[in-house]
Amino acid sequence: MKKWILPLLILLLIFSGCKQSAEKKSSNRKNIASRTLQVEGFVAEYKTIPADFKTSGELLSKESVELKTESAGKLLKVYPKDGAKVSKGSLIAKLDDSELQAEKKRIEATLSLAKQSKERVQKLHEQGSATDVDLEKANAELAIAEAALELISAQIAKTEIRAPFSGVCGFFDVSPGEWLSSGKALVTLSDIASLRIRFALPQRYASGISKGGKIFVTDGERNLTGEGKIKALDPVLSPSSRSRFVEAEIPNKKGEWLSGSFVSLTVPLAAEVKPSISIPAEAITLDDKGAYLFVLQNGKAKKTYVTTALRTPISVTVTDGLSEGDTIAVSGLMNMRDGSSVEVKSLRNKDNYEVQE
Repeated sequence: MKKWILPLLILLLIFSGCKQSAEKKSSNRKNIASRTLQVEGFVAEYKTIPADFKTSGELLSKESVELKTESAGKLLKVYPKDGAKVSKGSLIAKLDDSELQAEKKRIEATLSLAKQSKERVQKLHEQGSATDVDLEKANAELAIAEAALELISAQIAKTEIRAPFSGVCGFFDVSPGEWLSSGKALVTLSDIASLRIRFALPQRYASGISKGGKIFVTDGERNLTGEGKIKALDPVLSPSSRSRFVEAEIPNKKGEWLSGSFVSLTVPLAAEVKPSISIPAEAITLDDKGAYLFVLQNGKAKKTYVTTALRTPISVTVTDGLSEGDTIAVSGLMNMRDGSSVEVKSLRNKDNYEVQE
């Protein structure tokens, strides 16, 4: 009997220790659940949606191209002067084509002879005095001569530099008599009858404009104001800035606006741009159901799932699930559960914590 006493005492001690440990853990859980957490809060409020969006942009020529030579040769003449207006198709410069013109005359003579030869062989073939081979050969010689004429004509056309659109010439950096290599830049031609303006619109305003909408342009340095029209909207947002690129156009028939200038822009926004709430990023937690936060009501924490949009390192935009005036917890989240007792020890001031987009 004595042999069983010691093992029995050991088992009783182990059982007693486990029971005390379980009771202690249960007590700790109750203490945590009943403990009032001291937290920092943040009061949600809608962002004020402005009637318009102000930004800046750069004026760009509607069309701009650097005219270059397509072939090498001696420059015979430059027709317009520096800064002159030219119309589409106008001759800008001419290279020496004397050798090409001589070659063209030779090819034209060969072509005339090929046509006559083909006509003779055609008649003989109809009379049965020429074979099919003779006729095919005559047709081939004619086609070769026609192709040679087309080629020399294209080469001559490359000695003429013409304006691809109506515009204004810049400054010429070449002079008559100069030998120019292929691809040599002659002058920049710009269409400034209207100017393009490209700017970026943040994601939250991306649906507040449409094609054909107005924008207002100001050149503060030259005291100019004008009205433009939206011509194109980028169909996707920039992955780096989460902004939508927009291109507008402003008339410039009098030439008052200068391409390359930076200007201030005022973009009227549609009234239906939905207000949103930005909150500190640390208030959001994720689980398998999505993003959630804790709304503080009557001294209790309520777990609330929300829909989010734009995220930055310091802020998250909430579009659904949160109401203006709700106080949310931004600290103590590790120990917080749904229904936890909470006390707001301080409120995070929005002015001190800038929630940006």
